[in-house]
Amino acid sequence: MIESFHEFDVPVPGAAIHGSRGGDGPPLLLLHGFPESHVMWHRIAPVLAREFSVVATDLNGFGDSTSSGNQSMRELARLQVEAMKQLRCPTLVLWEQDGSVGRWYGDPIDIWRNWADDVTGGPVASGHFLPEEAPEETLAWLLPFLHGS
Repeated sequence: MIESFHEFDVPVPGAAIHGSRGGDGPPLLLLHGFPESHVMWHRIAPVLAREFSVVATDLNGFGDSTSSGNQSMRELARLQVEAMKQLRCPTLVLWEQDGSVGRWYGDPIDIWRNWADDVTGGPVASGHFLPEEAPEETLAWLLPFLHGS
């Protein structure tokens, strides 16, 4: 649950997508990573809702969204990768400063350039759950990115 946000469910064939929405302004969709839910944004979404119409959803089969049962976790991960291959917009990539992402992949921005045309970002001093563990630093990256500066 995200404070001051309204929860909703959207029926889709064989499932329901759960989410929360709040704020007023230009639309902003927040998606979570694996194995989280939309609640990962609970410390940041209310701040963003001061300027944006924020929608945070649980992906199919995660959090309070239901799954049709026809897709395995491997298939869901494959679909997410396929969706990423189509990004043709500015993309912000953040990762934990002292965690495994940098050690495993070197500079994640270089990897994201395989899927996105315009990539910026950097490491955040936190563990794996950036918006929860380092909300101020995450917002320090996110707000200028969203304002186009």
